[in-house]
Amino acid sequence: MLRAAAASAPLAAAAAARRDASDASATKARRLPNPEATVRVENWRRGTDAHPFDAQADLDVVAELSQPLPVFGTWSSRRDEAAALSRAARATSRGEVEMVVLEAARLYLGAVRGQDLVAALTESRDVLGTMIATVEKRVAEGWSAEGDLLKLRAEHARSEALLARATLELGDAAARLAALLGEEAPVDPARLAMPPVPPLPDGEAEALGREAAATRPAVVEARERLEAARATLRLEKALRAPEPSLTAGYKRTGGLDTALAGISFPLPLFDTNASGVARGEAQVRAAEAVLRSVELETAAGTAGLVRAARTLSTRAEAATSGLLGSALGARGAARASFREGVSEVLPLVDAERVTAEAVRETLDLAVDARLATLAARFALGQEVLP
Repeated sequence: MLRAAAASAPLAAAAAARRDASDASATKARRLPNPEATVRVENWRRGTDAHPFDAQADLDVVAELSQPLPVFGTWSSRRDEAAALSRAARATSRGEVEMVVLEAARLYLGAVRGQDLVAALTESRDVLGTMIATVEKRVAEGWSAEGDLLKLRAEHARSEALLARATLELGDAAARLAALLGEEAPVDPARLAMPPVPPLPDGEAEALGREAAATRPAVVEARERLEAARATLRLEKALRAPEPSLTAGYKRTGGLDTALAGISFPLPLFDTNASGVARGEAQVRAAEAVLRSVELETAAGTAGLVRAARTLSTRAEAATSGLLGSALGARGAARASFREGVSEVLPLVDAERVTAEAVRETLDLAVDARLATLAARFALGQEVLP
């Protein structure tokens, strides 16, 4: 399912398209500027009787070809800037695909959670319905108070409300998962199962975070944007020198065919691009600050994900045997005592309510542990797609 999300989800395809567009821009920047061709005809005039218009003798035909010459580093700077932006776009695309995969995992696990929760709440509701019928007979025979029947009916109505809410959440997760994958029909929850918690590498969380930060998409993007800013600064400095254009061509004047050649360049009399250089230097300083901030934030975030994954995995494993096992045991005892007529209704209602909360909490911990572990493995640069 996660591999399908990374390969065929519309959002993943959009990220790949933006990456390809940036690659195309980098390819274009590697090419030299195009030459400019000019053809003009001069000396058009109105003829007179004394001097009739003679196109062969009067008209001058000029054909020129001008080629800009990026001899002061402008072409290489533009090329380096586009290449850095392309690498930044690739890192951004990788981060976007990771977000798509994490969202697919969240919806997948949400559907699995909803399926298990609906099954547990359905079983509780059905058992309560059976016990209501039993208490109705006891009330009719005078063995139970009517208040006990009302308590059971209230708990049954509460279980119906919880079941309706859980069913809606299950349907929403299945529909959203299908939409994320580019499918129209909702995903069948029966196809889904709770996966095991993948392992994490050993080691101190802070050390793992610092080691993995350099390869994270956000850090790579910030680093490449710094390289692009430095290339832009080199370009602005190169633009202080006038960039020449070489011109060659053909001219026909008075019936004579001649060649022409020349060179042209702007005169930096009023603007030496000082403002462009200052702007480029400021952009470099800003990019350096952003890179440092992203490195620190990514290292801290990765360490936090590792700690959260380890803690939640431990708690999820303990909840299955401790919290849920104890709640199910208490509910089983309460149900047995009620059937034998040696227990009141209130302990049964409390046991049903505690068990419903235990099931929900256990499923929440299981989902959170798997999501945190998946995010931590992404952050550590480990394989997450089966």
